[in-house]
Amino acid sequence: MDSLTSAELLELLLLSEAAVDYQVEFWLTVSFATIVASFAARHLLTKRIRWLISFLYLASTFVFASRWFYNAWDALVYNEVLVSRGIEMPVGYVSGVARMILFLAGTLATVYFLNAKIDRKDV
Repeated sequence: MDSLTSAELLELLLLSEAAVDYQVEFWLTVSFATIVASFAARHLLTKRIRWLISFLYLASTFVFASRWFYNAWDALVYNEVLVSRGIEMPVGYVSGVARMILFLAGTLATVYFLNAKIDRKDV
């Protein structure tokens, strides 16, 4: 990292933060699409298919979370190097915690909606 300029490190930091945002946005899109598709096809999906879709959704969520973790880790490393060079960059702990809460609550809600029994009279 010593061969990188501070401007290059700052750019890497911003790119890592943008990658985290992209992962969360894409996960949110997948979650809403899963909910809408399961609602639209509710009468065609058997219990076994719902559980299979839940498993696939949870597996993809794990992939998003792992990529998010590594992008955030890279951002923290770049931030530490910048701080060691005397360049203070704020770390978004509040937004990180808020993303984690959104991620957990959204995943649970999506799996719930996927497997909820919804009758025609409930709609």
